[in-house]
Amino acid sequence: MSFFAAISLIPLVSYNLLSVLFLTDTVLMLFYVLSLYYFYKILLKGENKDFILWSLFSGCSLLSKQVFIALYPVFLFLAFIKNRKVFKMKIFYFSLTFSLLIGLVPFFLWNLKNDFATFKHLLYLSGAHSEFKIEKSVQYLGDYSISQIAINSVFLFPLYIFVILKAFKNIRNFKILFLLSFPVFVFLFFLILSFKHRVYGNWPAFSYFTLYILAAFFIYRFNKIKHFIILSLPSILSIFILFYTPILDKIGIGYILPPKKDPTKRLVGWRNLALEVQNIRNKYREAFLFSDDYFISSELMFYLKDHPYIYCINTGRRKNQFDFLGKINNPKNYNKTGIYITGAAIQPLVKRGFKNLVFYKKYNVKYRGKVVKSFNIYVLRNFKEIKEIQTNRY
Repeated sequence: MSFFAAISLIPLVSYNLLSVLFLTDTVLMLFYVLSLYYFYKILLKGENKDFILWSLFSGCSLLSKQVFIALYPVFLFLAFIKNRKVFKMKIFYFSLTFSLLIGLVPFFLWNLKNDFATFKHLLYLSGAHSEFKIEKSVQYLGDYSISQIAINSVFLFPLYIFVILKAFKNIRNFKILFLLSFPVFVFLFFLILSFKHRVYGNWPAFSYFTLYILAAFFIYRFNKIKHFIILSLPSILSIFILFYTPILDKIGIGYILPPKKDPTKRLVGWRNLALEVQNIRNKYREAFLFSDDYFISSELMFYLKDHPYIYCINTGRRKNQFDFLGKINNPKNYNKTGIYITGAAIQPLVKRGFKNLVFYKKYNVKYRGKVVKSFNIYVLRNFKEIKEIQTNRY
């Protein structure tokens, strides 16, 4: 059954995406799973080393992504149900405190130095500043529900409904309660949040790990393996197409997902764009690079061989990590040449920041035989200062 539980992840969209894309959820997933394992050991045996390891891994989970703090009540609830003796143990309170310190001390120290940016970011994501509108709420709820079905697999969804219903019928079994509590709590947490703000599909994904173990158990127990295999085949095929969408053109059905609407187009073209930018840099060796899009800045920092720092100016966008890193209005840049890479036309505030424009080139990215995105590359001389737009959106 353990082997089946492991391979049952193969047809899941979420786990295939997380194996390719690096998100904060990727780091959280590692520590989340380890924290669950050692907390379960605490409830069974309560050995000192298990308390220490749980505090370490749960603290790292919290440090990875602050939403993990919402799971501490679940840990306490499960301890109350299974082993109330832990509440009489000093090491339990020590491990709980140590866990919170690992996750929150660096978090608070950074925020003290940076105008509590993370708090403002979380408030923005929660929709605290937005007006409640029933039509928007219905839209967000619908988007959230559909996204959760999609990331787990549209084809396997009926089977997971079967598993959840069986799990609730056997909820008195603590092992089942333990595996079900975390994904259900996180799902409901974000469901409530979706009443006010759009919730992205990947946010609750980390918590579903135990649901997949539970699914493997019930599928195996009720001899539904054949059903699982039959439903997995179209799911695996859809994942293969998602990762290699040009196959649609090769079999003559590219119109189903045209290049302009292909989500994978965001992943292509960066290496060649970096080569183009490098060729221009070779002519202006003292030039610094900047953009107004953090995707462009991040990708070029990765693909350019010397990995230079690339400024990301604020022209009215929501704040991101670049607003807390190096600033373009630095004396070391004054009177130098700047290379500006953007997906839009050059903005007046950028032009005003330099004496004159000396070079321009448009670079198109082709994917599946079509131009899917374009970049404008500008070379500007004698940098003075760019008056960035200050926003309160995080």
